[in-house]
Amino acid sequence: MFDLQDLRRRLDPQQQQVLGDVLAAGIAARGRYHVVPMSQLRALASDRRKACDSACRIEFARAVAAQKWIAPWLVSVGRRCQVTEGLYDLPTGTSERTAAADASCSVEALSEALREIARKLSGE
Repeated sequence: MFDLQDLRRRLDPQQQQVLGDVLAAGIAARGRYHVVPMSQLRALASDRRKACDSACRIEFARAVAAQKWIAPWLVSVGRRCQVTEGLYDLPTGTSERTAAADASCSVEALSEALREIARKLSGE
């Protein structure tokens, strides 16, 4: 699981990390998936290179023996924000399911949207 990618470029790195942690906790709490701590992935990233594109993220996920990869991102839709998640099956390289939620662009509203997405990805 990776931190929320803010395609709007308005959240600072700490806010992105906190929102990613909200999603990870929401998914792990439902018991359907095991979540690899972002700190473990960061340790791998610092060993290899500072910037990480999608291909290197998949490699990191494989390195920690992940079977699934969750890719969260945030975009602006008019004056509102949309958080979208993709759940990918790494062995097959296919998208397994996606979920999206609209919210105002405050960190608090985005946090609630991420909890909603965790419910959707867990099949609730």
